[in-house]
Order: sequence, then C-alpha cells, then structure tokens
Amino acid sequence: MLDNAPASHRIGRIIGIEVRIIYLLYITQGLYLLYSLGRAQTFIHGLTIFLVLMAYPFCIFLHEMGHSLAALKEGLRVGRIYLHPLGGLAMIEGMIPGPFSEIFIALAGPFVSLLLAAFAFVPLLLFSSGSPLGYHGNFVLDLCVGLFFVNIIPALFNLLPIFPLDGGRVAMAISVLVAGPEKAIPAMAKVTKVCLVLLAAAGVLVAVNGNIYQGVMLIGIAVMVYFMGKQELQARMYAAQYTGGGGFNIYSMQQQQVQPWESPEWHPEKGFAKPEEKKQGWFARWQEKRSAEKSRREQEAKEELNRNVDEILAKVKRDGIGSLSPKEKDILNRASAEQRKKS
Repeated sequence: MLDNAPASHRIGRIIGIEVRIIYLLYITQGLYLLYSLGRAQTFIHGLTIFLVLMAYPFCIFLHEMGHSLAALKEGLRVGRIYLHPLGGLAMIEGMIPGPFSEIFIALAGPFVSLLLAAFAFVPLLLFSSGSPLGYHGNFVLDLCVGLFFVNIIPALFNLLPIFPLDGGRVAMAISVLVAGPEKAIPAMAKVTKVCLVLLAAAGVLVAVNGNIYQGVMLIGIAVMVYFMGKQELQARMYAAQYTGGGGFNIYSMQQQQVQPWESPEWHPEKGFAKPEEKKQGWFARWQEKRSAEKSRREQEAKEELNRNVDEILAKVKRDGIGSLSPKEKDILNRASAEQRKKS
C-alpha cells in the first residue's frame, strides 16, 4: 500500500506499529458532533453521542489492528496505521504471499468490527424492551446502540466489492484465482466504478430529500475511495503482490522467473495500458499547444524585429542618424535591450 504521509500526528506505537490520526478526522467528527447535538433530545442523549464519537477512532484502530495482526502472521511488516474519516489504513510492507493470504488479511479487519458489534448488541438483547436498536433513554443501552452502529456500518461498508476496500480486495483475489490478473484487474476496475457511481447517486438523492450532511458525506466517500483505489492500482498491478520474489503462477502453484514489472497507467474504463500507450490528458495537450503557440509568436516577433532593424540600419547608412523617426529609434532601443538580455 502507498504511503504519501498525509497531514497527521503520531499518537503512539504498539507492537512496533506507529499509529497516526489524520487531521481531517477531527474536522469531520467536529462537524458531525455539532450536527448531532443540535438534534439531541436530552443532555444524556448528547453525552452518549459525544462518547460514541470519541470511541469511533478506537474502534477503527481495532479494525486496522485486525488487518495488521493477520499481516504479521503472514510474515509481512506493518509500518504504521492511519486513522481517517472513512476508517483506517494499515500500511503493509512487502509482497503478499498469495491470494489466500490477501483474503485472510482483508477479512481480518471486518471480523474484528463484527465481533465488537456483537459484544455491543448482547446487552441490547438482554435488557432492552421493544426494538433493541431504537432510542431507549437509558445511558448504557443507548451507548451500546451507538457502539453497535459505529462497528457494524464500517464492517458492512468495507465488505462492498469496491477496490481498495476489504471486500474489493477479496473479490480481486478470487478473480485472480479464477481468471488471472489480466482479466481480473480491468473487471474489478469496472465493478468499482459502477458501485461508486451508484454510491454518489445515492448521496445526491439523500441530499435532495433534505439530509444534506449525509448526502454530501456519501458523495465525498465515493470520490475519496475512487482516488484511493486509483492510486494503488496505478502503483502496481494487483497480481504483482503474489510474485513471492520470483513470480507466482496461480495455476501451476510453482515459482517462476519473471521480468521486472513496470507500473502501467490505470484507466477506470479501459483497465491498464502499457506505459508506451499512455495518452496525454486534455490539460497537458492544451498546455503543449499553448506553449507551441507562444513560441511561434515569439519567433515571428523576433524575425519582424530583425527585419525592421535591417531596414533602419540601411536608412541610417543612406540618410544619416538624424533621419530616424521616434518610432524607428524605439525599435533600435528594443533590439539593443534584447541583445543585452542574451549577453
């Protein structure tokens, strides 16, 4: 996984893994806290919301520790864990041994979240009357409801078949096993694109129906997940994680020598293209066209200035310096200034 060192601060280290919180998490939590407290029915309800929001980063940390411990069991190293508004990110270093290891590591995080949700749900089943997930007016039970949701929602969301979410990684690994990386990667890119378009469309509908905050959050999540997936897929072909040092043939299960892999360019619709097939974007083409046009104008102006200077010098030779008009003298001054710039 890529580590672009986003704006964050270190909160500690556990079993050799540095844990950092991205500043944007504080902003989103603060906005959601203000939004929720305005709708709180009582002081106890508001206090419950506050405590659940404070518990959210810790629950996400445990989710990422599930990934990290699974990765360590597979012989990999985890450099650091980032906690951000969408959840967390464990920076796993090294080649993942195979697709089954990828599935094991990807499912470890949601498993921890589902386990935490189950622990929070047990008191609701035992002591609540009526709907266990409703508002009870009881501090302990309402706290359990909040803890249930802050664990079950990330778990279920991460299991969606969207790369680079956990479900997308599982789907990618299974696809690689079944069809090979050449077909699996473009197919996963298309599935991811369709799912994110649907998620963004759902956000628009939610916002139109009056829930602007939730709608904007869904749209923001879709955009952020898209760029996160694109970043990783651009950096390396997913199947390259299975090389095991000398290449890994998922059909014969035997090691083989392979040529060093070069990162292709990822296109959401076309999958991967070879580096030599990479095309310039419209902005790069516009810049190149603008630069060429500017160079052409400068060259034409230079040639015109040289012609004018030649004509003026011929006039001076014929009629003397006193015959020059102010405009012709200005042209000579500009030519002299240009010459001084070059020297």
